[in-house]
Amino acid sequence: MYFMRYHVDQSDRLKKFIELVKDKPIPTSGASVDWLKANNFKDRNDAQFLEMLELLNFVDASRKPNENWVTFQNKLKSTSLMAKTLREKYSFVFQKYPNASNMSNANLQN
Repeated sequence: MYFMRYHVDQSDRLKKFIELVKDKPIPTSGASVDWLKANNFKDRNDAQFLEMLELLNFVDASRKPNENWVTFQNKLKSTSLMAKTLREKYSFVFQKYPNASNMSNANLQN
């Protein structure tokens, strides 16, 4: 099971990153630290977002964007793709708590 090593402690940064992936042109040369920096993600902790792309299966092992990234940019499909992917990647949470998406962080941590 793949887990992110870092904690995303600023939800506004995460929201901006999701907007970047959803709305900006897909990087043809792949997602990289240079790509992040070019899009104003210059903090050293921002590199964790590259791992998030891997977790969400939006990039391959060499961080080249794949069909999931393309699908995510389709506004009619982005929400359902994200929900499906998160349920798959965190299936162990949803097995224990079938309504996990409706629970508070505090309840999930107990």
